[in-house]
Amino acid sequence: MNQLVAETKLEIKEIDGVKLGMLSTNETAFKASLILSEGFRDLVRPTHGWPVFVVAPTRDFVYVIPYDKHDFLGRLGGVVLREYNESGHQVTADVLEVGDDGVSAIGSFAPKGR
Repeated sequence: MNQLVAETKLEIKEIDGVKLGMLSTNETAFKASLILSEGFRDLVRPTHGWPVFVVAPTRDFVYVIPYDKHDFLGRLGGVVLREYNESGHQVTADVLEVGDDGVSAIGSFAPKGR
């Protein structure tokens, strides 16, 4: 897994002063699994700090948001739900905090009861 992360790039798109990170790799369609790697911190820390927030609605779609930009998360809801609902490879509609203590869901874009 660390080898896959080492071959992954964090592409950054700046939106209203927020660095929105996107995992880019040709090595695997399972980008969402890379957040579990020990090497994930080394990939995102230089530009996003640590810990970070992550949304991974499908296995091949991951956004990384700096921890201090949590207000930006609300702007991602429509994209997350569209990807989650239209993909045959759903992962989660939750917002994940990824840090030294692991991965934990801190909220969800999914309607209640789903």
